[in-house]
Formats: sequence, structure tokens, C-alpha cells
Amino acid sequence: MASGSHSWHCCLLLAFFLVFSGADGLSTAYYATSCPSLQQVVRATVSSAIQAERRIGASLIRLFFHDCFVQACDASILLDDVPETGFVGEKTAGPNVNSVRGYEVIDRIKANVEDVCPGVVSCADIVALAARDSTALLGGRTGGVPPARLDSTTASLAEANRDLPGPDSDLGTLIARFGAKGLSPRDMTALSGSHTVGFSQCTNFRAHIYNDTDIDPAFAALRRRTCPPPARHAHLQRHRHRPGVRGAAPPHLPRRRRQRRLQPGAARRADAERVRQRLLPQPARPAWPAPLRPGALQRRLAGRAGAAVQLQPVALRRRLRQGHGQDGEPVRSRRRGQVRLQGRQRQLIDSS
Repeated sequence: MASGSHSWHCCLLLAFFLVFSGADGLSTAYYATSCPSLQQVVRATVSSAIQAERRIGASLIRLFFHDCFVQACDASILLDDVPETGFVGEKTAGPNVNSVRGYEVIDRIKANVEDVCPGVVSCADIVALAARDSTALLGGRTGGVPPARLDSTTASLAEANRDLPGPDSDLGTLIARFGAKGLSPRDMTALSGSHTVGFSQCTNFRAHIYNDTDIDPAFAALRRRTCPPPARHAHLQRHRHRPGVRGAAPPHLPRRRRQRRLQPGAARRADAERVRQRLLPQPARPAWPAPLRPGALQRRLAGRAGAAVQLQPVALRRRLRQGHGQDGEPVRSRRRGQVRLQGRQRQLIDSS
């Protein structure tokens, strides 16, 4: 069953390029002489982009589809708006804005190609080759994608808004829009198979898997695993984990106090005062005294002794200084009078 599903997935992606790349006048050997390394440069750049973000492969396929569905495959989707001249591109169309992605990868491929083949390869061909290589690198099989497309100098915002199918289009609308491009319902089914790769936003199919009955129950159950139902009280869900919002107690509070605050009207005046204190600027706290370093106590005692010596007569101070070293310790001497003087100085230090 798995191998059959994989083969169907590959055939769908192959059909995607057979439909959009089968135009007359294109040749796989178009750049064989003017840019022989084109295929290698495009494949290496796309491979690097997919390794960095696997989702980008599906985005490049989708970009190619949105380009081809408006004014054919002419890279008109790459043109930016130019307010100075009044030119409006297709990027801001409803189906494209904040939806189509991969523009930066196309720019990177174009820059790498210009380094080896300046002014030769069109942007339209780069978009097509990038989608082809994305399909192959994601596990699909592709046929030859002949280049030789020309770049457009015009764009149609109105056509993009009118013709591109939206995520909420029903079956009748899809068949009509694809039929306007000369594509049959079979072609539409094959092209829709490109959605088997990449990601889709849950909001686009949540109602279908939860409310509709025309869906395979097993498939709906599989999709519900990663797409939860909408919350009944969305405004409360947004604030449930936000600190400072009434009804959401901080996690560090005791359990009983947290339960009390969750009750309606349980906010106390002390809580408001505490919040006000947190918001108001707090006065700077006095700095703690510096820790004592080795020898600090001895230096403090020596300083006190020196201050006491300053109060003694000049002759006594001179004799006291002669009896002490640089570190404040008494110096032993042979003279008995000086020893007695040193004893008095020691008593002076102890009393201070």
C-alpha cells in the first residue's frame, strides 16, 4: 500500500510538469551551448535551499503554478510594484500575498547563474527548473522540462485575483477556473496532487474535517491529530498563559492562593499594591560593605594604634615608632627600657 501511494505521488508530480511544460517551441538543448552548466547550478542551489528548509521545495512548486496560471509561465509573479511609475505586480494579489514564498531562492539561483552565464538564462526558465528540481529532490519523478521561456515585462493583478483558485473554492469553481486555462478535470486532479508535499495551514481545512460528512472518516481522524478543533473561548485561551492578566495566577504562588485568585472578584487590595510597587521605580539599595581581605584586621588595628599615638607627646611618639616595624608588630630590642615601652604600646593597642 505504501509503495502504491508513493508511485501515485510521483505520477501526480510528473503530470504537473507535463501539463505546464509541454508548450511548443521549447527544447531541452536550448542552453547546451550558451550555458552548459545551467542544470548543475540550478540543482545545487535548490538542493542547498531544501537542506536548510525542506518546506521550501513545495513552495517553489507552488510558486511555479501561481506564475503559470496568470499570463502563462512568464515569471510575471516576480515583478515588484513600482509606485513611481504606477506599475502594480501580482505579489499583492489575494492568493499570493503572505502565501506564495520562495522568491529569495529564485533570486539566489539567478545570481549564481549570472556568475557563469551572464545575461543568457531567463527568470521564467529558472522558476520552471527550480520547481522541477524540487520535485525530484522531494522524491518525485520528472520528465524533461524544456527551457526557452521569455520573461514578461507586464503583470496582471486583476487576473491573479480572478483566476487563481482559493483554498475555499468548491469543486464547481475549481473545474471552471482550470477549464478556462484549457485544463480538463483530469489535469486539475493531477495538478492538485502537488499538495501531497509541503504544509497546509490548519485553518484552511479545519471546518472540513470536523463539520463535513463528505470526507473519508479515517482521513479526517488522521488530520484531526495535528489540527485541533477551534477553542470555544478563544479570547480566554489567548490570556491563559500571560502573566499579569486577571484570572491567570503566577505559577510561583502557593496552590491555595492561586485557587483563591482564580475565583471571580478575589483580587485583593494587597495584590494591587504589590503590582503598583513593581511598576514604580524602586530606590537604590545601599551597597553592602566590601568583604575583608587577608591582613585587613591587622591593618585596622595598626591604624587605630597609629591614631592613638598621635595623641601622645612628641618624644613618646618618636620612641614608639622606633619600637615597631612596617607591619605594626613590636620589634625586640636589647634595651630594657624599650622593651617596657613596647609592653605599654601593646596594652595601648589591646585597650583600643
